[in-house]
Amino acid sequence: MTTQKYPIPTHDHAVQGLPPAVADALDEAWLADFAAWNLATFGPGPRTQGTIDHIRKELVEIERDPTDPAEWVDIVLLGLNGLIRLGYTPGQAIGLIRSKLTVNKARQWPDWRDTDPHKAIEHVKGGAE
Repeated sequence: MTTQKYPIPTHDHAVQGLPPAVADALDEAWLADFAAWNLATFGPGPRTQGTIDHIRKELVEIERDPTDPAEWVDIVLLGLNGLIRLGYTPGQAIGLIRSKLTVNKARQWPDWRDTDPHKAIEHVKGGAE
């Protein structure tokens, strides 16, 4: 295992003094704070090509060390950045994420045991879309 760049909380909630459900929530308020910081720090507008370039660089870092959670988190944050820069509100972004999970759960997937672990597992085409 690699040396961590960022501390990983060793308890159930990362913010002392708050109930776990509040302390751990990645909710609209958290996403609004992230969006405000992101736009103030990196400027307004879609910045699509810059975001894609950054995602590619993060993927190289993940390939170099797939055990580093900070690099995986960077990908998540860049995805949220993309949604906010498309003009979605924090509530809409959360709704899109939840909707996509609902779609994926409704799809038919091959048995993971029959797939190449080095290739993406894609849903069965022609199944539930």
